[in-house]
Amino acid sequence: MNQARGNKAAIGDLIGKQVEVRSQYGGGEGVDRGILEVYDYPWIRLRKDNNEILCFPVQNVRMVKLWGQ
Repeated sequence: MNQARGNKAAIGDLIGKQVEVRSQYGGGEGVDRGILEVYDYPWIRLRKDNNEILCFPVQNVRMVKLWGQ
């Protein structure tokens, strides 16, 4: 199985759920929470509570986990 298909299977279970995304950028790390709307390699899309939409390249994502369940 190639990596993109493996990631889609793993992340696909979280679509539509409240998640926490930990991402790396430059020399730092970000933590964002919201509804995981889409995973379309190489991007994931997160809608925050204030309706702000964030898109992350999966190469920068360190972890996606369920939040508040």
